[in-house]
Amino acid sequence: IPSILLAISLDNVTRDIALISCSIVVARMFYIVFYWLNWDKLRSTAWLVGIAGSISIMVKVCRAKKTPAIAGVLLSLSK
Repeated sequence: IPSILLAISLDNVTRDIALISCSIVVARMFYIVFYWLNWDKLRSTAWLVGIAGSISIMVKVCRAKKTPAIAGVLLSLSK
């Protein structure tokens, strides 16, 4: 979820980022269901999908801005 907030704060919400964000939310919901059902392999897979989505959003945002993510956040906050 922090990666989604990073994309929003840097005003870099593209179609790809929106789709990845939806997949993160769905993966988190599946994680909860698999946790309740005690299905460890699927729970780990859902967790991995969520983490991979978060990392891919951070990479896409950093590449689009061509600045480090932290510097971009600080610049957007100072405006």
